[in-house]
This record gives sequence, C-alpha cells and structure tokens, in this order.
Amino acid sequence: MTNATTKAPVMRAGERLWGIEACRGFAALLVVFVHSGMLNEQAVQSGELDFQINKMFQVGRTGVDFFFVLSGFIIYYVHKVDIGRPDRFFRYVGRRLTRLVPAYWIITGLFVVLTYFSPTADGREQELSVIVRSLLFIPQPDGPVVSVGWSLEHEMFFYIMFGIMILSRRIGIILWTIWLGAVAWRYLVEPIPHPFRYDWFGFQLEFFIGMIVAEIILRGWIKYSIIAIVIGVGGFIFGFYMDISHEYATNSLLGKVTFGLASGVLIYGVAGMDLYRRWTVPYVFRLVGDSTYSLYLIHGMILIILGEILQRLYIYGIIHEAGTMIVAIGAAVTGGVIFAQVVEKPAIGFMRHMLQSRIPALFKRKRVTGPT
Repeated sequence: MTNATTKAPVMRAGERLWGIEACRGFAALLVVFVHSGMLNEQAVQSGELDFQINKMFQVGRTGVDFFFVLSGFIIYYVHKVDIGRPDRFFRYVGRRLTRLVPAYWIITGLFVVLTYFSPTADGREQELSVIVRSLLFIPQPDGPVVSVGWSLEHEMFFYIMFGIMILSRRIGIILWTIWLGAVAWRYLVEPIPHPFRYDWFGFQLEFFIGMIVAEIILRGWIKYSIIAIVIGVGGFIFGFYMDISHEYATNSLLGKVTFGLASGVLIYGVAGMDLYRRWTVPYVFRLVGDSTYSLYLIHGMILIILGEILQRLYIYGIIHEAGTMIVAIGAAVTGGVIFAQVVEKPAIGFMRHMLQSRIPALFKRKRVTGPT
C-alpha cells in the first residue's frame, strides 16, 4: 500500500505496463468471444446450438468499452506533459499514425481481396469510395471494409481532440467542455445526429473516463490496488448478468456508465500494481497483450475462413458451442500473434523509418513518462 500523496513512479524509456498490456489482450479476447458467437448463428438457426447459450457470447461486446477507457488512459498518461506544447504535436501525430495505420491498411487490403473472391459478398468492399474512406478513418453509415474498423474511427476522433489540446490547452479545454455538454444533451434531452456507425457520445465518454483515471494515477493517488481490481471485475460480472438476464443494453447510458466505470476502476488497480512492481505477468499474457492490435484486426478474417470450413465439414453438431469457441479463439489468437510478429511490427518499423527520413520532427526524442 502506498501513500496517497506519493507521485506515480516515472517510467524509463522502453518500459511497459505489462499488467495493462495483459488487460488489453483480454479485452481483445472478449471481442473475439462475441464474434465467435456470431459464428454460431447458423447453428442456432438449425437448432444445433441453444439460443440462450449463444446469447452469452454477446457479453464480449464490453471488450470495446474496455479498449476505449484504456486508450483514454494511455494517451493521457503518456502525453499529459505535451498538453499546451505545440512543439510536441508532430511527434504525437507520428506516434499515433505509425501505431494505427500500417496493420490496418494491410488488413483492409486483405479484406478487399478476400471479399472479391467470396461468392456471398455484395461487392461493397470493392467500391473505391468505401475503400478510401476506410483507409482515412472517415465514418460511413455501413461501416468500413474491416468491420471492427468502426472503433478506430472513434479512436481517431479522440486522437484529434487530444491533439488540439497539445496545440492549445485553452482551445482544447473549450472543445472538451462543449463536447461534455453535447454528451449531456444527447442523453438527457434528445439524440444528436452524428456520422458514426455506433453511438459516438457513449464511446467518447469512455475515453474521458480513461483520462480521469490517468490523472488520478499521475497525481500519485494510488491505494488499494487489489481492492480496485476486485471491484472492477465485480462491476463487469454485474453488467454481464444484467445484459444476459435483463436485456441490459450495453449501448445505453446505463450500460456505458456501468462498463466504463468498471473498466476505469480495473485499469486503476492494474496500473497501480504495475507501477509498484507488485506482480510478474506470465509471458503468454504479455505475448497476447503485445499482439492485441493485430488480433483485434485480423480475427474477423480468420473467423470468416473458419466458419466456411466448419460449415463445409458439417461439424457444428459434433463440437457444439464450447468446441466452436475454443477452436475460434485458438485460431484467432494464433493468427493474431503471428501477424503481429511477422507483419505488423516490421510494417511499423518501415513506416517509422520512411516518415523519420522525410519528416524528422515526427520522431524527435523526448523523455518517456508512460506506456507506448
């Protein structure tokens, strides 16, 4: 237990919060979990899979909620020192672009090719306007080429909002105040139109929760980490129960508050344990956590291919729902880890080298104060 007035330890360059990384990997597995449930839809329709059991897969939707809170936490934890420092703006942009763009563009290209040869595709993925908007993270009603890319559109909007705070603290605070007012209006008065596929306001609220948690950690208010983890996990269990048994809508304000706050409390506890070296994260969890982005992007393609195989072999009724889930998650994790090591990391290095040679300001070194 640490004193509440003690500042959070400053991280050394290249150091990682491996507990946070492991949580990121677990959130990705939740998303795989929900999509593996979608893999069973045909089995549900044929009567081979119980509907209520399949419904349990939907709790995995909360993995996205955790991702957004975690993103808010990491960006604020790493870049708080950059707020109001325009000279650090381009480095911030360079770090974010090299993190998001390479793997996403590669997966988008693979999806375009895959759907071109798919007899069930409607051809939308080959439309130039859809491809361009997808690559540029521009929202579109039917979503981008890569289905999970809708969340990256929210992510990019948050990056832009935070980038404005780096350019000008005053303008940034004004914009965040206006945004919070819009969120309150949307939930308390009436809906506000927006171009995103899913609720823009609720998800952006989760980024804000993550920022608040990071500010608490940076102020050194780190106590009762284990208790916080227990409360956070309990919040998720309560939300899962309400969602399964009472049609508890995760996209409602109540759902966002429940899972957003549970995520925030859990991240607070895990970050506290990480910063004070109270545990050792097993290698397998660190490996999955380090491969999260690739796993998140590529698992849809893997599940599509796996679904075709299961359907052609008529084995839904043999391995049942549990077997399908194990096979799906195993295949997705394996594919994600391989893609991260073989494709994503070299692609990030290549893009970073290309940008650094042309725009050196994007990667000007500075003191590292948090996870990357």
